[in-house]
Amino acid sequence: MGGMKRILAINGSPRGRASNTQRLVNAFFEGAAQAGAACETLFATELDIHDCVGCFSCWNKTPGVCVFKDDMPGVLEKMLDLDLLVWATPLYHFGMTARLKRIMERTLPLAKPWIVRDGEHYHHPIRYPGRMAPHFLISNCGFPERHHFGALVEEFRLLVGKRSEAFLGSILCASGELLKVPELASRTAWYLDAVRTAGREMAERRAISDETARTLERPLIDIQSFVVMANATWDVPGEVPPTPEEALGGEPLTPETAAMLRMLRMREATDSAKGK
Repeated sequence: MGGMKRILAINGSPRGRASNTQRLVNAFFEGAAQAGAACETLFATELDIHDCVGCFSCWNKTPGVCVFKDDMPGVLEKMLDLDLLVWATPLYHFGMTARLKRIMERTLPLAKPWIVRDGEHYHHPIRYPGRMAPHFLISNCGFPERHHFGALVEEFRLLVGKRSEAFLGSILCASGELLKVPELASRTAWYLDAVRTAGREMAERRAISDETARTLERPLIDIQSFVVMANATWDVPGEVPPTPEEALGGEPLTPETAAMLRMLRMREATDSAKGK
């Protein structure tokens, strides 16, 4: 089996092209393009797609064809005969966004209504055997810990099946809001470089190396510093934010976090003196 030639990403972020999710997709595609893959992104924000209403017309009246004449038939056509289908979403309430879930639900025409056993479990057989691409997940979240992605990853494993060839992996970026901060670009560049490497490896060998995977599991910055910095960005009228000590649950500050806290307090004092 050779390298990947066609990769499609569907970005479900409400922020669309300006999203942190797309920053990750762009880096992944830059690497894949280096290996010769043609890459395309569809943005949920730019698609007119109706909710699935569970009428099952795509199963029992017009097999494989939905009753809604919107943008989804074109999306389904693009999903066929790919080498990889990338689902990209920020983490919303421990799952995918509503926009991406709507698209996911409208893929029902790609399955047939029968219930058949496959190994230990039952599922619906696919309508176009041999034309369905393996899946890959790209996500980011505002929490600093990777375990928050657990429910999302499990949902994708259930959606595409437990077979390893159907789900080729994921890139899960905790503290993803940092990707858009220009002042932190030099501190997060290593991560985007690793995402590019992952894209190139996936296109070349249909897998991400263990070394790259380990790099992508590293936090963008240390968790304490992220929590202190994230909380400092919120200016909520009438509400008192937790102190850094409260936010960290009494955990002693690391030297790096203590230095960041001093910097933030100096900035607050400067802004206050200027009347900001």
